[in-house]
Amino acid sequence: MGVTGRRRRVRGKDGAWVNEDEYYGGRVISHDVVERHADDAGARRHADDPDYSDSGGSSDGTRRKRRRQRGNGRVSSSEFRLIPCRAFGAGEAPFAVRIAAGALVLMDLHAHLMYTEIIGLLGGQFNPATRTVDVEIAFPCNSTSTTTECEMDPASEVEARRVFNATQRHVVGWFHSHPTFEATPSVRDIHNQHAYQTLCRRADGTEPFIGIIVSPPGSSGAHGVSDISVFYVPQGTPGADDNEPFSLAYEVTGRDTVPVDLVDTMVQLIETHAGMVHRANLAKSFRRNDAAPALDKLVASMRSHWADTARPLWDDAVATRLRPLLLRYFSSDPLNACIIELVL
Repeated sequence: MGVTGRRRRVRGKDGAWVNEDEYYGGRVISHDVVERHADDAGARRHADDPDYSDSGGSSDGTRRKRRRQRGNGRVSSSEFRLIPCRAFGAGEAPFAVRIAAGALVLMDLHAHLMYTEIIGLLGGQFNPATRTVDVEIAFPCNSTSTTTECEMDPASEVEARRVFNATQRHVVGWFHSHPTFEATPSVRDIHNQHAYQTLCRRADGTEPFIGIIVSPPGSSGAHGVSDISVFYVPQGTPGADDNEPFSLAYEVTGRDTVPVDLVDTMVQLIETHAGMVHRANLAKSFRRNDAAPALDKLVASMRSHWADTARPLWDDAVATRLRPLLLRYFSSDPLNACIIELVL
């Protein structure tokens, strides 16, 4: 019998011992459970994977991966399969969507701070006369995140609703991140969106509630700029698992002015995540072949949301308040991320 090499074992976030190569700090399990190395984030697409099928079929390789151990039980990997969004035809969209630039910037920052998924709620207004959903602010929520899912902390959700009510806003959507893969909803995302829409259904049958996915790897726009997509699940199909997601186009508002309280909110968000186990190391390159650190990529992505007239003020805020904090708290790997054990 050959001699097996010594394998590093670490404690995951749930306290269970796992092989280091299965730990989130080294590898990432996406919603369709195809493992990808963090340094290759965004470099490979599902279309390039022989085990991926957006039609719901599965190859032999996928069937071998069909179930993964997570937490205290086993969950079908089909919940994390990505379902490409369809496009509405002309005049078919249930409503128009407008999103404030400040909300996009805050979601973009939040998505870059963690290697695990992040989640939050969107506050704003729905105008039934113009059939328009206006997303005015984003509220980052606390969560219980793993390599494959993100659950919103109930207390954080209550706080978000309190803040919205205090400013005469309503919950008009939710957002979460896909840290290393495209901004396409999974089966579970679609199920959650369907449930949220049902809770927000108005007397006239309208469901003014949207889902937003932030994908830091990007690919559809300028290099380094995150992909941010909006999706919706139309009514008409009885079972949530059978519903198809549709993409919604959106207009960006408030690009000319940086809200006075936005930078303060971002500072608080950075400081809140500074001690978290799975916080990102922004001093590393975002992709293996990138020369620039992930911090530069984040700064460029956030800057893209503003109009030229707002960028001088924004650049000053980044240089004097945000970048120093990010360099201080997010430029190294957490020392307390795991406890290392050597086993034969």
